[in-house]
Amino acid sequence: MEKNWLIDLQVHTIASDGRSTLDTILNEARDKRISVLAITDHDTIEGVSSENLQAVSQRLERGSVRRERKGIVRTDRFFVDNLIVIQGEEVSCKYRGKHGMHILAYFLDEKIVEGSDLGKHNLRMAYATPERAKRMVEKFQQAGYRINFEEISQYAESPHAFNREFIARHLMDNNGERLEREIDEIRTRLTIEPGKKPPSDLKIVRDIILGPDSPFYEDVSAYYKLPADQSPIETEPAKFPTMEDAVRMILECGGVPVLSHPGRYEDFIDQREERSPVRYASRVINRADLARKPKILYRPEDVIRELKTASRGLAGIEVFNPRHHKPHHVQLWGDLARKYNLVCTAGTDFHGGDDTLGVPVSDNIPMGLYDAHEKVQASINKKI
Repeated sequence: MEKNWLIDLQVHTIASDGRSTLDTILNEARDKRISVLAITDHDTIEGVSSENLQAVSQRLERGSVRRERKGIVRTDRFFVDNLIVIQGEEVSCKYRGKHGMHILAYFLDEKIVEGSDLGKHNLRMAYATPERAKRMVEKFQQAGYRINFEEISQYAESPHAFNREFIARHLMDNNGERLEREIDEIRTRLTIEPGKKPPSDLKIVRDIILGPDSPFYEDVSAYYKLPADQSPIETEPAKFPTMEDAVRMILECGGVPVLSHPGRYEDFIDQREERSPVRYASRVINRADLARKPKILYRPEDVIRELKTASRGLAGIEVFNPRHHKPHHVQLWGDLARKYNLVCTAGTDFHGGDDTLGVPVSDNIPMGLYDAHEKVQASINKKI
């Protein structure tokens, strides 16, 4: 079937861990004639705040940001010429104790998010992310690595930028010879499936040297609490949200919750998939570590069934994602979306740099997302 839509429903800016400004992304999207874009920074909607949009509008190469279309003023999306931009975020959460999971939230109004459970989650993550990074950097310093938190902080555009990849890049910049030896030693322990490219040096540093089984790793949930200037004062970390919690928080704000890039999660495995420790799309797995600490694997259909019944239910699955999904992922998660009457969405997990913006699709995916949003709004109005 001819592909006649170009959309991207997962895009990150410098408001979190992206490397491109919003105006740069909007200019590129219009040049490529993308129809619909969604800005989904990690645990924040600051990038699409009214204040930021005013500044962005002045920097555009042509046109301006507007809220009104066909006589209707929107607070959960905006328009630049013919480009529709949905306001959203990617909510960090866990599944059965496993961290690193994400639920995408679409059609968020900043005034509704403020003061909500989702808004409090965003504040906690804005505090926890750099605090966790600071402790990881301290561990590296104690082990003799050349890295300084204050120095690398000047390169972070937002508190949400301090992820493991951010730390890994600065480690590699300042510890060349030492890390080269460590990376070479790690490569001798990795088993790569025939036909697959070996992992990059950056992936090895991010996923093994800074990975969950590393002595340098810190869990963000250990720092998950409101900043000291917020009320109420939290002396201990709050409960880190589960996927079900994320679905609930998004729905309470009138947003549309969608499971983000499920093919990326190494713990979600279908019986048809090969149970190999190096099959994962975006993680480097050390076979020795896997043998020492076996992973618990979950059937995708069980996950979807649980999320479908959470709160008023998951609305969709990100089925098309060229970065994280192979053809069998598209088939598996697309079949589940259809079986459970969920919207299929498409995104690139765009972070700037060498990433390519836009996914060609044959179906009118945005219309399904709009329909899901109308159902959420109708459910809220019914409760009122």
